[in-house]
Amino acid sequence: MKQHFNPKVTLTCQISPNWQQKIEKIAADRHKSSEEIVSEAIALYLGEASVNSSDRLLALEGEVAVLKQMLSQLNTTVTLLQQQQAIAKTDLQFKTNSTPPLPFPQPLIDSSFEEEIEDEPDEILYDFLEGN
Repeated sequence: MKQHFNPKVTLTCQISPNWQQKIEKIAADRHKSSEEIVSEAIALYLGEASVNSSDRLLALEGEVAVLKQMLSQLNTTVTLLQQQQAIAKTDLQFKTNSTPPLPFPQPLIDSSFEEEIEDEPDEILYDFLEGN
């Protein structure tokens, strides 16, 4: 079997430090060199199929694993915040309910006066009837 030798050329260009950091991060995540990442990016841009599908699949699986971990951390954070909110709400309700109620003022009516009031309606009704 004959191996085909594809000569390679070196291409030099200047990029921003921000791009360099991003390329290095992608390379580290995919366990590749920065040169391989740039080469794959150019191949994708040119519509070439030189990018190995299994490499891309592994990279995506790695990214999904990272996203799952981040989601788990977010869920934990949300749960803790909900618990703190519930505790704060309970504390507020306790503080609101723990103040003693104001005493209800007792009527200043003499009990003998109450007895007179109870009898009074009958007397009033008889006074207004016709024919008496």
